[in-house]
Amino acid sequence: MRLLLCLLTLTSALLAEEPVPHLASSARLFLRVPDDSPPIGEVRVSPGVASPGNYESTPEKRERLTDINVPIHWWSWTKVEVSFTPTYDGTIELDLNGPWGEARPGVLQQMEVLWQNFSAIGSTIENPGFKRTAEGAPEGWKSPWRPYPASAVWPFTAAEPAKGTTFGASWHGRPLTQSIPVKKGVAVTLKFMALGAQPPGFVGMKRLWEKGPAHLVAAKLKRGVNLGNNWESPPGEWGIKFDKGDLDQIAAEGFDHIRVPVAWQHRLKDGKLDPAFLAEIEPMLRHALSKRLRIILNWQHFDELSRDPEGKRAEFMRVWNLVATHFKDWPPELMFELINEP
Repeated sequence: MRLLLCLLTLTSALLAEEPVPHLASSARLFLRVPDDSPPIGEVRVSPGVASPGNYESTPEKRERLTDINVPIHWWSWTKVEVSFTPTYDGTIELDLNGPWGEARPGVLQQMEVLWQNFSAIGSTIENPGFKRTAEGAPEGWKSPWRPYPASAVWPFTAAEPAKGTTFGASWHGRPLTQSIPVKKGVAVTLKFMALGAQPPGFVGMKRLWEKGPAHLVAAKLKRGVNLGNNWESPPGEWGIKFDKGDLDQIAAEGFDHIRVPVAWQHRLKDGKLDPAFLAEIEPMLRHALSKRLRIILNWQHFDELSRDPEGKRAEFMRVWNLVATHFKDWPPELMFELINEP
């Protein structure tokens, strides 16, 4: 009994812990249809993706909820456009939210998303600029679950508005909601801007110059094809095979570059680049160049480096030295990407 009481006390203490501020890399919002109305159908978003409410408890609720996720940055505001055509007369709930995550079991990450410059075609939004006449949620918006932060504290101290003078803030544990009117068959387009709020003490990566060698090369890469699921697999396992005909088709379709993922840790022999692998991939790379396709050669699926960065750093450097030395006399249209999704 005493052990049970201790465990209950510990669990309660963990659940009572304050959320931990964390940088949001995506903005999340929901469109929620009332229970007595039909689903709205297709929702289009740019940039980002719209999905059914897969975490809802019933199929009916899943059909009536659209979960929208948009990639955002901390250094610049992202312009977003969401459009849909209602199938009924009434209202739909606009729920400004944030990504979900845990700092540790039972303790949420507070990933604040900042919002501004809302506008609507085919509907109306009350107080789209999030102005507030007093401390509390902006007029016209609801802030359930937790008190809305004061204007002089984080996350409002984390950024400056790109346009206008005010913005709103939300995260998974403190959404901002508003019901907006809709008409059957009248297309609705919502436009807004979003930004990831820098957590307290956040130190961003130093921004490089804007016209360095990498920028000049990247400016030439407009339309590319990723040759995935081939050379990043261990030899003889699940990888598919590409041939020169695929490269011909890519070039004929108007693409200007290919990305070639390679799991280099699987392409070594006696500590050096495997000659059999080079004999397989080099003709493909040369054919791509002959078709005026630039090439990005990367290192894919080096999971050991992710699990043990310090322990695998020397191997990472050694293998890239082998690759760079081998290809040092190739044309500059062959480029290297050090690691997939660093």
